[in-house]
Amino acid sequence: MTTLTLRQMNRWTLARQMLLERTHIDAVTAIERLAGMQAQHSPSPYIGLRSRLHDFQREELQTALLTDDVFKATIMRGTLHLVSARDYRSIPRRHAQQEPHLQQDGAGPAGGRR
Repeated sequence: MTTLTLRQMNRWTLARQMLLERTHIDAVTAIERLAGMQAQHSPSPYIGLRSRLHDFQREELQTALLTDDVFKATIMRGTLHLVSARDYRSIPRRHAQQEPHLQQDGAGPAGGRR
């Protein structure tokens, strides 16, 4: 069994979060890989995606929000996050009940902003 050093664990975590080097994937895939992206402050997801993705253009995220490929909703720790539509629909019902503003049918944020 191999034991990882603190530095190795740090590098693995940064790589998993796409923070060591920019990657060639689309914004929705990146948001899914991150299991949600903090979006309490409007510029945050744009800055976060720009620092992670090659050739990221803000229009890509804007289009994903307008076409419901990505939702902006309160789901983690009472703050706004971006999540893909697929991930949003898989939020467990017990979590949706703890967050009463989420629709019970999983179709999208109830009264949430996109």
